[in-house]
Parts: sequence; structure tokens; C-alpha cells
Amino acid sequence: MRRFVMLAAAALAAFWGVPAGAADAPGKPPVFTVQDADADGKVTVTEYQAYVSSFFKDQDADRDGQVSPAESQAAAQKSAQAMDINGDSFVTVDEYVALFCGAQAAAPAKPARSGAKKDSFRHADRDGDGAITSVECVASKTTLFKLIDKSKDGKLSREELARNAREEFQKADSNKDGFVALTEWVAFTVEPKVPEKKAAPKKS
Repeated sequence: MRRFVMLAAAALAAFWGVPAGAADAPGKPPVFTVQDADADGKVTVTEYQAYVSSFFKDQDADRDGQVSPAESQAAAQKSAQAMDINGDSFVTVDEYVALFCGAQAAAPAKPARSGAKKDSFRHADRDGDGAITSVECVASKTTLFKLIDKSKDGKLSREELARNAREEFQKADSNKDGFVALTEWVAFTVEPKVPEKKAAPKKS
């Protein structure tokens, strides 16, 4: 039976969108810079999808066209190591945001749009203009950090990161076959725009 799975890690274990090898190359640019292919200071839906697709393939260690649960867990461990910049086995909000956005954490100027999944393109695109700026990246990842930090101690443990990865994996598995196809992963992380509700006509 054909098995399709999503990348591990968020984008986080593999749902974090942390490039393979990041843990081995601390001088690498932040994820936002890599996603911004044309270097215009913003990440479009097209650029985001291209990055997500590339990252999915990168997690396929045995190059069999799919990511297994074992590969997913391996990616999760690498992602956690990449985030833990100072090597103390915990991830602070500044470490988390720096890896993704190349900046320090900051309070979001605008809240996430109603109904947006917590680690989706639409969640990060706060103004709904179809692109993510560096400011929106910081706001989104700062908010996401707080959601993952279940203990509310201001830092993420390896256990919290792993738990979040498992939860996101299950949500992305839309057909509940135990695996996530690339199409499922893209749909989950990019999340198409939800049509705005039209106001009901006033009664005369």
C-alpha cells in the first residue's frame, strides 16, 4: 500500500520548518531568509509552498518518496537541537524566534486572524495581504512559542516540542491513515484563505 507522509516537525517535529543540518551549521541564515527566495523582505504563498515542499523532501532520509514516523522523529530531534542555541536542553522564546525570523521575540502588533491554524501561513500573515513580513514572522512565532509552552515557564523542553509535533502531525493527517501526504502537509501549513462572511441584508 502506498504510504505518504508529511515531514516531521512547523513549519513543528517536523512541523517547525527547521532546515535539515541547521543544528550543525549555527551560522546559517534564519528560516525566513531562506523562504524569501527573491530577497524582497517578504514571503509569499508561492515561496512558502516551495519551501514546505522542499523541506518535505529533505526529511525523506531513505529517498523512498515518503516520510515515515521514524524519519519524522529523527527530524524532530534535529529541530530541537537547532533551536537550542546555547545548548542547555531548553529553548527560550528568543532562541525560537531567532532561528525562524533572525530577530528577538516581540509582542504581536496584530492578533492572528480568527480560525487560523496556529502554525500556518494564514496565522503568520496577520494583515491578510498574501505575504509574511519579518515583523509578522516575529509576531507569529512569539505567539506560537507561548502556545507550545504548556508549563508556562518561559522555555520549551524537548518533551513540549515533541508533544507539539505529535499533535500537529495528527491534525495534518486529514484522512487518518497514520501518515501525511505532501498534499496534506501543504494544505495544513499553507491553509487557504477562508472566505469572509457576507453581512446579512438588512430587513426593510
